Amino acid sequence: MIRHPPASIAVTQKDVDVLASMHHRLLGRIQENSMKQKQQKDLAGTSARNAHSTATDDGFVLQRERRQQMTVGQRLGLEG
Repeated sequence: MIRHPPASIAVTQKDVDVLASMHHRLLGRIQENSMKQKQQKDLAGTSARNAHSTATDDGFVLQRERRQQMTVGQRLGLEG
C-alpha cells in the first residue's frame, strides 16, 4: 500500500534541485568508480603478463617484483 504524505508537507523547487544535484553527483561517482575498477583490472592483467615473462637480467627481475608490490595508486603516481 502506498502512503501519501500529509498535505502539510510541501516539496519546493529547492528540494527538487538539491535531490537532482545529489543524484547527478552520485551518478558521477558511480561512473568514476567503474573507470577506476577497469583501470585496476587492466593493470592487474598487465602485472600478470609481466610476472610470466621470462627475464634473465637480475636487475630487471628485481624491478618487476618491486613494481608488482606497488599499489595501483603508487603506480599511477597518486601516492608516495
